[in-house]
Amino acid sequence: MSDLVERTSVTRASVLVVGTYPPIPRPAAAASVAEVRRAWAEGLEVTVVSPRLSAAHLTVAIHGMLAGRRLENVRRLTGATRVVLVVEEGYPFSARSAVLERATAEVLARALVRFDQVRVVRVGDLGVSAAAIGRLVAVATEVVDAPGGVADSEVPGYGVVPGVTVLGPPEARPSERPRQLVGAMARRLLGPRAPQVRARLGSLRRHLAEFKG
Repeated sequence: MSDLVERTSVTRASVLVVGTYPPIPRPAAAASVAEVRRAWAEGLEVTVVSPRLSAAHLTVAIHGMLAGRRLENVRRLTGATRVVLVVEEGYPFSARSAVLERATAEVLARALVRFDQVRVVRVGDLGVSAAAIGRLVAVATEVVDAPGGVADSEVPGYGVVPGVTVLGPPEARPSERPRQLVGAMARRLLGPRAPQVRARLGSLRRHLAEFKG
């Protein structure tokens, strides 16, 4: 029994840090790093969840109408009892619609209340309605504002970089979609041989072009 008590006493609380993370060059990445360091200083176990592929532990698109469901899934997966949500322009409010912003805020708020502690970090100009962000603030146990557009001195290079989006590269133009579809079908049909086949086809096209020239 004493052994059980001892093991329980050294169990550390777990916290999710949800937001943009390095090497994605946005101001919120520096804010997320600062939150990770803060949690470590408190002796917490940290799981970082980023909306796009990065150095974070998990890549989960916690935004839009599915934000609440996905956050709840991560909470169950990790067993986290605390959460830090780093809010920036375009995340987690990805829709340019007041109705969808409020709906996103509502589903997120319902998921956030399942945590014992909720820390909301606002980075720069969020570009959303006061009602939407206010819904998250209402369920938070702590709200802080981080500077937007200024890189953390300890995390250089994470200021504003034009063209870098929160959720990844912009959607492909309509003219590019048929080519992407053909590429996806080729990868499925050819499997591991797809790169070699593409290389041979490219070489053949070059030879044909030289022949015609």
